[in-house]
Amino acid sequence: MRAVVLRGGELTVRDTPDPIPGQGDLLLKTLSTAICASDVHFMDHPELAIDDPTGRSLYDPGRDIVMGHEFVGEVIGHGPGCSDAFPIGARVTSMPIRLVDGGAGGLRIIGQHPEAQGSFGELLVVPEATAKVVEGSVSSDAIAVVDAFAVGEFYVRASRLEPGEVAIVIGAGAIGLSAVAALSVIQASAEVMGSDDARSAGGHQA
Repeated sequence: MRAVVLRGGELTVRDTPDPIPGQGDLLLKTLSTAICASDVHFMDHPELAIDDPTGRSLYDPGRDIVMGHEFVGEVIGHGPGCSDAFPIGARVTSMPIRLVDGGAGGLRIIGQHPEAQGSFGELLVVPEATAKVVEGSVSSDAIAVVDAFAVGEFYVRASRLEPGEVAIVIGAGAIGLSAVAALSVIQASAEVMGSDDARSAGGHQA
C-alpha cells in the first residue's frame, strides 16, 4: 500500500507492506484521517516510545511506522472468526488499538507501533471488538475529527459551567476549538488565549 511512512526520523510517501487482518480483525480502506498533535509528539519525542514499559507503543527507527489514529474506513476484508456485524462496504471507525492474541497478549496503539499501522496509509486493520459502524450521511471527514471534538466536549461537561459563565481556553487548535464549540452549546463564553497570550494575560473573547 501507499502510505506516509515514518522511518529513521523522516516521513516519506512510499510503498510499505499491506497490513494483514488476524483473528477477529477487519481490514479497512482509509476514507479519511485526521492529524493529531500526538502524532507530532510521537515523531518528535521517540524516546517515550522506545522506553514504553507497556509495549503498547514502539518507536523503532529501523522499521516502518505508519501513524494516524483518528479515522474512518470502509470494510474491504475480514480476518478469520469475524461475525457478520461488519459487512463489506460498511463505514467503520474504531478505538485506535490492535489486540494481541485477542487481548491476552496485550495491545498495540494504532499509529504508534510497527505492528499496528495507522490511517496515514491506504489500508489499516482494526479489531472487530472495538469497531463501530458509522451510519447516516455524516461526512467521513467530520467523523475523523470526532475524537478531537469529544475531548473538548468532555472537559466542558466535566467543568459543570453554567450558562453565562466564562471559561479560559488556552490554545486554538483542534481541542481548544472543540471546547469553544461545546461552550457555545451550553451558552457559556470562552476567553481564547494562545500560549504567549496566557503568559501575558491577553486573550480574545469568543
